[in-house]
Amino acid sequence: MTGRPLALGGGALRWTGGPVVAGDLDGADEKATLGAVRRPPIGGRNDAECGEHTMSEQTTEHLNIGASIDRCIETILDFERYPEWAPDIKAAIVIERDEQGRGTRVAFRAAAMGRSAGYLLGYTYSESSDVISWTLVEGDIMRALEGSYTFVELADGSTDVIYHLTVDLVVPIPGFVKRRAEGKIITTALRELKHRVEAAVTA
Repeated sequence: MTGRPLALGGGALRWTGGPVVAGDLDGADEKATLGAVRRPPIGGRNDAECGEHTMSEQTTEHLNIGASIDRCIETILDFERYPEWAPDIKAAIVIERDEQGRGTRVAFRAAAMGRSAGYLLGYTYSESSDVISWTLVEGDIMRALEGSYTFVELADGSTDVIYHLTVDLVVPIPGFVKRRAEGKIITTALRELKHRVEAAVTA
């Protein structure tokens, strides 16, 4: 794919097919509020044994949103507006789309662990788009990043959103620091999604 400059806030994003780095996504200040609902690491030693995490963490949470499943999916697919409602996302640009116009490769710049992180995610969709999954293509501080949203429409017209995430950082950090961050990531993401979707319904 041929790289071309794209206006984005106070700077520009340029995709050249090479590594995505934070400098490619110029924008606002960084303020990390990452976190997650934590499950034990997949294999490996625990905090007491090594004091650091180097293994992937599995996380899952769900939340009810007072809106239709279509409204929820529409908000999730509007990647380039994420910085308007997701506080850790400073910039996002869709690099590739499928035949239905849905983003299949999306570059992000986000606040992460007190620094700016650039990464590229690949997205896949179930036939009805009620499951949206992503995996890390490349990034500068993560070894792995996989996740999914599953949307379940309820009889009252609201939607249950189930968020699953697996993260593996390149640089090990002390366990207590990672646990503190993991306590917020999914609950923060779902809370902000709920606010965004429900605000649009009542507007």
